[in-house]
Amino acid sequence: MSATSPSRAAAVAVVLLAGLLPLSTSPFVTDTTMASWSLTAAVGVGVAMLAPARDSPPRRLWLACAAGIGVFVAAALVGSTAALSLLGRYPRYEGVITVVGYALALAAGARILGPNSDHRHLFARALSVSSVVTALVAAGQAVFLPDQRVVGLLGNSSVLGGWAAVTFCLLGWWYLERRDWLILGGAVASALTLVLAASRAAWLGVAVALVASLLVRRAVSIRPPWWLPVGALGVLGIAALLLPGSQSRATGSAPFADATVSGRLLLWQDTWPMLWSHPVLGVGPSVFVDAIAGFHTPAWAAMVGPYAPPDSPHNTVLQFLVATGFVGLVAAGLVAAVLVGAVWRSRPWDGWQAGAIAAGFALGCSGLFSFTDPATATLGLVVLGGAVARPLPSSAPARSAWPGRTAIAVWLAAAVALPGSALLAEARYSGVLAQRTASASALVAVADTRPWDPDLAIRIGATFADLAGRGAAPPQPAIPLVQRACAQLPRSVECRLTLGDLQTLAGDAAGAIRTLAVARQLDPTNVDVLLKLGIAQAEAGAVDDAEASFTSAANLRPSAPEPWQDLAELYRRTGRTADAEQAQARAEQLGRR
Repeated sequence: MSATSPSRAAAVAVVLLAGLLPLSTSPFVTDTTMASWSLTAAVGVGVAMLAPARDSPPRRLWLACAAGIGVFVAAALVGSTAALSLLGRYPRYEGVITVVGYALALAAGARILGPNSDHRHLFARALSVSSVVTALVAAGQAVFLPDQRVVGLLGNSSVLGGWAAVTFCLLGWWYLERRDWLILGGAVASALTLVLAASRAAWLGVAVALVASLLVRRAVSIRPPWWLPVGALGVLGIAALLLPGSQSRATGSAPFADATVSGRLLLWQDTWPMLWSHPVLGVGPSVFVDAIAGFHTPAWAAMVGPYAPPDSPHNTVLQFLVATGFVGLVAAGLVAAVLVGAVWRSRPWDGWQAGAIAAGFALGCSGLFSFTDPATATLGLVVLGGAVARPLPSSAPARSAWPGRTAIAVWLAAAVALPGSALLAEARYSGVLAQRTASASALVAVADTRPWDPDLAIRIGATFADLAGRGAAPPQPAIPLVQRACAQLPRSVECRLTLGDLQTLAGDAAGAIRTLAVARQLDPTNVDVLLKLGIAQAEAGAVDDAEASFTSAANLRPSAPEPWQDLAELYRRTGRTADAEQAQARAEQLGRR
């Protein structure tokens, strides 16, 4: 190996993690964002871990991370879908391989961004370039799509805001140390992205980070004037109030702005009873989307409904609790405590450490209203790893690097294969959907790319249901596929909704009633279940049962026109003309609201 090889390997890792990770996207029409991030992050972390290093994370951090991973595995094994929890489910694929990757991201940051690293400045410059590109995309969306939330290339406004918050904190402090105009441009671009994303959680995170920067600046080797973080906070606040999209979010006048807040509160209220039913190790990783269904209240049905089932409680503390219980929360707290202790003992801090501290505050506070993701989490952990790194002792005895390198290579192979197979499946899925006439056999064959993945099967089944409803494809080929998925996910209401749809469209109303009756037992307040059950009952000739189902749906969600539309159709079929007219008038009245 040449003398320059380690530097080149570390530089490749830096470019991947800082420059390419936030820009990782694909031209596919289906959802590939999380898989793209996971793949890029895995390669970047793997290359960093295989490069020789002069710095390393504290030994205590390794032990704390190992304990956390052990708790994660235990929680997965005692959960209702052990294998799927270990592998990681759509959409975030956060199985044990990803969790190990998060731990390795800390170590990778220590190796390539520690105090002896030559690559901190390259990392900041690469991050600045990706920040400028992201800001340009975000600005274009704000100008040309003013009625839509700005998501940049990250696919979600909350993720975009969180990523911009971390980037702004790091680049702002690093500019004060290096005075590089590209890095200043990156900091300004990330501030613009932060405002355009209009994520109030990210705004709160940056506000807390700027206050923290004001308090700790005397412990930093460079001491910016007190008015700098105060001024930055003021400028960001004014910008948020001046730009139309962010202004409406800040004032609560945007559509769904208040509903987002009330919806989060309801979700948290519904989450606590679920948590207390499994307090020690939680319900298991990747199980929340199924387990929460049985704990939703009529208030949730009336205000939010089942139209976008959450796969996370949108609070990282609750996320740890429901996935791994109080034992997992203690393990996560142990990792955080080791990080805080390592940073505290390293005073006085340099510009990188100050930026990492601010980024940690921003990420932690915004996470109280959001969820983990491979892009923001990996970036934050890599930055923090560089902040807590310690020089390797020169007197340490030489050890063979092969066992560690072999372990990293095995992890990297798995970390590339899992999201790689997801991307391949999405490519095939998108290819079929792009055809003028979708092939039923080709759609079913997409599931062969990931035969263990029930979520892919459910999505394919939903596509079949949509096509069959328009007469563009028969529903029968997808029924066995979705039935197997439901067997893998015994608590999934979404799977049974899809299966019931397919059975109704295939003329098997009795089978659909049996399927949807199970879904109703799993989630008695699910309006979609009641509507689809009513349709199946009507097809089977059980008119009174269908009327009761539609009426229950109308009572659970008084603002929805769909139950009344279904009632009107039912009444027309049975000759109840007056009732049909009243129900139709009610549906039209609600539809105009």
